Amino acid sequence: MEVPCAVYYISRLIGKKWTLLILLHVQSIKRYSELKRLLPSITPKILSARLHLLEKEGLIQKKVSTKTIPMHCSYTCTKQGKELIHIVKRIKKWSLRWKGNMLCPHI
Repeated sequence: MEVPCAVYYISRLIGKKWTLLILLHVQSIKRYSELKRLLPSITPKILSARLHLLEKEGLIQKKVSTKTIPMHCSYTCTKQGKELIHIVKRIKKWSLRWKGNMLCPHI
């Protein structure tokens, strides 16, 4: 039986297209429509799939408001998600120090 590698696992997770950008945008509470507007090139199917994945992994939390019709869903980072964003920001800082100034507007 193969022993799972934590580095391999997290790199596969955040390496999926759009996953990291979605997580970075969900630092503050966002609704699905806001995320779609912020990431206009993403398809609704991929956005839904990535939100579900991030929720399943415990990096974001979905809140459903049934007080309005239609229902509204909003997403926000969990403590784990915020820790991961902090790590990504540290990687960016390291990268800028060693690779020069690159444009990363989302981080």
